[in-house]
Amino acid sequence: MHLLEMAKTAWNAFITMESADPLTQPAGLELLAKVRTYLRLSNQVWAVIGPEGDDGGPLAEIRVLERLLSEQGSQ
Repeated sequence: MHLLEMAKTAWNAFITMESADPLTQPAGLELLAKVRTYLRLSNQVWAVIGPEGDDGGPLAEIRVLERLLSEQGSQ
């Protein structure tokens, strides 16, 4: 769960960067790399644990963040 929270925190830091285009900034690229790493590790853990909690639990949150990352990469 902590890895997922770290991924979401890094994503929020990326999205709220002051730069007009964070993808052109080293700090923005570093944050995206952290998001991807935390998300990949979190996904591996939750794949073993399986669904937990209500609908929209951690696995659903991982999918949403993966989609947002994918959309960011296509811009």
